[in-house]
Amino acid sequence: MNCPLCQSSENYPLRIFTQEKAKSRNSAVLLTCRGCGLLFADDWAADRSHIYRDSYWLWDIESEKEEKMIGETKKTAFSSQLKSLKRHIRPEAKKILDVGTGFGYLLEAASKMGFNCHGLDISEKAVEISSKKFPAKIVKGDLSSANYPSDYFDVVSMADVLEHIAKPHENISEAARILRPGGLLFIISPNSSSVTRLLAGKNWFQYKHEHVLYFNRKSLKYLLEKHSFELLDFKLNRKKFNLAYYHAYLKKYSFFGLEKIFNLFFPLLPEFVKNKHFSNPCTGEFLAIARKRESKCHK
Repeated sequence: MNCPLCQSSENYPLRIFTQEKAKSRNSAVLLTCRGCGLLFADDWAADRSHIYRDSYWLWDIESEKEEKMIGETKKTAFSSQLKSLKRHIRPEAKKILDVGTGFGYLLEAASKMGFNCHGLDISEKAVEISSKKFPAKIVKGDLSSANYPSDYFDVVSMADVLEHIAKPHENISEAARILRPGGLLFIISPNSSSVTRLLAGKNWFQYKHEHVLYFNRKSLKYLLEKHSFELLDFKLNRKKFNLAYYHAYLKKYSFFGLEKIFNLFFPLLPEFVKNKHFSNPCTGEFLAIARKRESKCHK
């Protein structure tokens, strides 16, 4: 099977277990490309659109109160992550497009930082909710079908997106077209070379049926350079979440079986402990920033 990134046929298989609890740890096969280093599902091209129903965005949570809590903690995390742009962005660069915006939490954080916010999502439910926050600024569809003008945005963000898409070249090429020369691409995605993956083995918590491609620095750099991007920053993504967020997360995903212990003791914790935010260095994710080269035009 050819690599969806570099088309090399040189790869080797790895049997893993997906971590969605509803799937009872289904066995799956991933392939590691010997050429570019991409880790990809053997069925990476299969249609997974059924995954992104309304309940996907809600994590099957039961109450409006819990969803509000998730929203607040995600905005706190995104505010911290977006600060990484400061070293690289021009002061006047304020127009941002958030691909896969979900309920618009990243855009809410960006708005408080002075950005002119636009969003895009394939989910009708996500678009409905995020449009209430940013009227006339949210588009339903994927990046290729949105047809934004060329050289239009200063920043394109892809937080928790790249691992879901089967056509990385098509999406990064389109991001390059709609970014102004010198514009920034902001990416958060699971890191296949992370310490957590090494330690967790076949039960890594980032192994999910919805994830079809897993990048590391080598494979991401390969992809970006193919589309006239220069990788400026690649680092561990530290998520700043609270225990209440993880309580909701562990209702859907497994974490070495420890969720049973966590969920047993969580209700006994005082509220201020449940809602205290802390930085988690064990996310198994990278945060990357790339700049569109100014010397090459995209048509």
